[in-house]
Amino acid sequence: MYTVSNNAAQGRHLHASNVQASTTAFQDVPSLGQKIGAGSQKDVFHSRQDPRKCLCLFRPGTTGTISAEQYALKELETTKQLKHLGFPVVDAHALVKHGGNVGVEKDYIHNAFDSEDIVNNKKSLPDDKKFNQNVLADCNAIINKLKNHELHIDDLQFLVDSHGRVLINDPRDVIRSSPDKSISKVNELRAHALNNLLDIDSD
Repeated sequence: MYTVSNNAAQGRHLHASNVQASTTAFQDVPSLGQKIGAGSQKDVFHSRQDPRKCLCLFRPGTTGTISAEQYALKELETTKQLKHLGFPVVDAHALVKHGGNVGVEKDYIHNAFDSEDIVNNKKSLPDDKKFNQNVLADCNAIINKLKNHELHIDDLQFLVDSHGRVLINDPRDVIRSSPDKSISKVNELRAHALNNLLDIDSD
C-alpha cells in the first residue's frame, strides 16, 4: 500500500529512508542507444535492450546536496504512487546505471510533446480536433483527481503523446496538501488545447 506525504519534509524522509537499502537495485546497462532528449538534470537515451523503453540518466552535479541515487529512487517511487492513485503517468520500471551515471528506465513515448515547450510557446499542439479533445479531457480528469485526493505534485510536468493523451512525467514528490498550484500547472496546458478547439470550431 502506498502512503502519501503529509508535508514536504516528511515526503523527503519517506523516500530517503529506503535509499541505502535500495542502491544495490540499480541495474547495470551495458550500452546506451541514441540520445533522444535532455532536461535540466537528465540526459535521455533510447534503450538498446528494449525499444519500448528509454533510460533517463542524471548528469553529475545536477542534484545538489541530494545524491543522484536518492533522486532516482524518489522519482521511481513517486511515479508508482501516482499510478496507484489512478493518475496517468509515463511509467517508470527500474533503477539503472551506466558508467558513473544513475537514473530510471521509463516508457518511451514516441513523438511526444513536452508540456513546458507548449506553455512557453516554443512548440504548438497540433490543430487536430480529436487530439485537443483528448488533451482537454485528460487535463480535466487530472484536475478532478488532484481535488479528490487533495494532492500537490512537486515539479508537475507532462508529456503529451501522439494521440493527445496527457502523462505526468518526472514527478519529484506527491504531498497531501492544497492542490491549487498543481491545478494551475494543469490549466496552463489545458488552456492551449481549449484555445485550439475554439479556433477549430470558429473556422
